Amino acid sequence: MLQMMSRNEDGSKLARFTYGVPLAHKSGDVDRSRTDCGVFTLPARVVVCVLTRDNVDTRYWTDAEGNAVIGRIGEAVVRAWRTPTPARPQ
Repeated sequence: MLQMMSRNEDGSKLARFTYGVPLAHKSGDVDRSRTDCGVFTLPARVVVCVLTRDNVDTRYWTDAEGNAVIGRIGEAVVRAWRTPTPARPQ
């Protein structure tokens, strides 16, 4: 299942601001709702599921409010669970 979900090409939600962190996910859009649920491959596998409903912005485009909110949640997850890069000696 993860292998199949890793081929999702929707980069407008959870994957939007994660800059190459592996993500197997299933996204969706319907009327006033946007969803994306997936598994980030970080030092630990992190499962994330975000669902919005009653969105005022119902446009089906990348910068729609629901997509942007889900994208920022994905970014926050990666920042919280990513292994920090060691500082370079000066």
